[in-house]
Amino acid sequence: QKVGAVPVALCDVYKPYLELGVNESPKGVATFVDYGELLAKRTDIDFIVSATPDHHHKPTLAAGLAAKKDVYLEKPLSMNIEESEE
Repeated sequence: QKVGAVPVALCDVYKPYLELGVNESPKGVATFVDYGELLAKRTDIDFIVSATPDHHHKPTLAAGLAAKKDVYLEKPLSMNIEESEE
């Protein structure tokens, strides 16, 4: 089903997964191994989808929100209640 979203950039520290993502994406998709660099360089993106291990949820969420992006995040939001309250 089409939702009108087109991936324009991918980020993964594990190169085989990054290559797999590129193969499943439209031609010309930008690639990054650092999400901070992606957010700094690709100011034209509308939202991010963070599909990371649990301990990376809070940092990627915070970075996305700081970059004024909508963030779609898998649960849990953070590793504990204290982190969630920050």
